[in-house]
Amino acid sequence: GAVVYEMDDLELAGNLLVGGTLGVTGVLTATSLDISGDIDVDGTANLDVVDIDGAVNMATTALVTGVLTTTAATVFNGGFASNADCTITGANSGTLTIIAPTDNAGLVLKGGFSDSGAEEANIGFYQNTTAKWQLGNSTDNAFKLYNYATSAYAFVIAPDGSLSTPT
Repeated sequence: GAVVYEMDDLELAGNLLVGGTLGVTGVLTATSLDISGDIDVDGTANLDVVDIDGAVNMATTALVTGVLTTTAATVFNGGFASNADCTITGANSGTLTIIAPTDNAGLVLKGGFSDSGAEEANIGFYQNTTAKWQLGNSTDNAFKLYNYATSAYAFVIAPDGSLSTPT
C-alpha cells in the first residue's frame, strides 16, 4: 500500500527520482524544467517567450497581435484575408511572383467588393513611389490603360469591344 507522510514543507538537497506519476494539486514552482518526452496541457499555457525548434501543428486559429516575422516562405493553404489595407513588401530588387500551380488558373482582382455600387478595380504600376501606369476597369465597365506621364489614357476598350486611343 501507499505510505503517506504529512508535513508542511519538504526540502531536498539532492535529486529526486519518481518512477511513477508525480501529482501536484497546488502550484508547482520551478526555476528550470527539462522535459524529454511529450507535454500535454489541458488548459491555457501562459508563456512569456516561446522558442520552437521544429514543426508546429495548430488545430485552430493562431492570433498574432504584433508583427509576424518568418524566415521561410509563408504558405496560405486556405486563402489570405485582411481586415484593412494590405501591403506585401519584398526585399530590395525583389519580385512578387504569384504562381497558380494548375492549368487554367487565374489572378482575380476585386474592387468595391463590399457594396453593390459601381466600383473600379485597378492595378497600379509604380517606380519607387511614382505612379507610372494604371490598368483596370472603370465604373462604366470599360477596360483602360492610363499613363500618368501624359495624364491620359493610352487606350480604352469599351464594353461593346470597340477600341479607342487618345488623339
